[in-house]
Parts: sequence; structure tokens; C-alpha cells
Amino acid sequence: MTRTAKNILKIALISLCCMASLFAHDNQTKAQQIKQYLSIANKAYHRKNYNKAFTYFQKAADMGSVKGYIGLGDLYSDSDSGFSDYAQALFYYKKAADLGSAEAYFCLGYLYEVGGDCDRFECAVKPDNKKALQYFKKAGDMGYAAGYLDAGSMYEGDEGIPKDYAKAKEYYQKAADMGEPAAYSNLGIMYAHGKGVKPDKEKARQYYQKACNMGFDTSCWLLKELKHKN
Repeated sequence: MTRTAKNILKIALISLCCMASLFAHDNQTKAQQIKQYLSIANKAYHRKNYNKAFTYFQKAADMGSVKGYIGLGDLYSDSDSGFSDYAQALFYYKKAADLGSAEAYFCLGYLYEVGGDCDRFECAVKPDNKKALQYFKKAGDMGYAAGYLDAGSMYEGDEGIPKDYAKAKEYYQKAADMGEPAAYSNLGIMYAHGKGVKPDKEKARQYYQKACNMGFDTSCWLLKELKHKN
């Protein structure tokens, strides 16, 4: 290879390295900007400054942020926000779900479980417990423990879902194995009251204690009630 050819190759390699560096910097800058927008939006939301929250969730969403889409969905599904529009909430949760968000699938489940924007003739989102259950399971399968927790609750007797305590226990256990304290509490309730299982106060106590140790206050109260009854 001639010296000229070597120099041309060297320049080309340097150019490629520079382009890669610029691309990485742009991605880092974009990620930092999204993080900043989300931080502002979440603080505004918790302070009930919904207009500001909307502005910054929208900015994050415009940059392709899944959390931005979910934030917009939350605003549109919140009756206190002034933006309440379940059709729009459904739209944004679906966008986030299409990008692989387990949280978005959980939000879709909740939306279909409660339904919303109903008048005398129709609902923007018609309640559909079967769809809700599917979305909750999907969220759980993707690692979102609350999805399995709510799936378990639905099997305890939601309209349109056949009561099945064995499946309720199965999904509570899945959620518990993922570290969800409310699932341990619900398992305790099943054993305390013999819901699909043989009543077992000791097992109930163990599950309540586990949830209480994880900071779930309801279980701490249930534990005291169980001791009082004994």
C-alpha cells in the first residue's frame, strides 16, 4: 500500500471515530434531556401543577420517551387533572406498550378494569375484565409484579372472570416471588380465611409477618388482629 493510500485510510478511520463519538455524545445528551424533562414533569404532577406536568411529559414523549407516553396517559386518565380523556389515555399507554413497557401494559389493564368517560350511550373505554386480565398477566410476564398481583385479585371474583382461588394463589405467589409485599399479605388472607386452601393460622402469620417486615402497614395491622383472635 502506498503512503498516499495509507494516509487516506488513516483519515477515513479518524473520521469514523469522530462520527461515532459525536453520535454517542448526542445520545447521551438526549438521554440527559429526557431525564430532566421527566424529573420536572413528575415533580409538577405530584404538586398538582398539571399544565406544567403535561408540557414536560409531552416534551419527553416527543423525544421518544416511554415514560413520557406513560405520563401523558396518567394525566389523561386522572379525573382531577383537567385533561381527563380515556381515549387519549388508551392511545398513549398503547404507544408505550408497543415500545415494550411492562408498566404500560399494567396501565392498560387498569384502564380496561375500571373503564371510563361513560355517558348514557357509550364509554370511551368500555370496561372489559377479560382484556384487563390479559394485560395484567402480560405486565407480570415482563417483570412487573403488580401485574401478577392484580391478576390474582381478579381471580378472587371480578365480573366476567370465573372465581378460581387456585389461580389467585398462583399469581399472588408469582408476585410475592418478585418481591411484592401486598402479594404476601393476600396469601396471608387466603390462609387466614381458608379461601381455596385449608385454614392455617401459622402460614397466615408467616405471610403477614413477611409483608409487615417489608413495610406493608396493612399486614402489620392484620398480624395484630390475628394475634388478638388467637
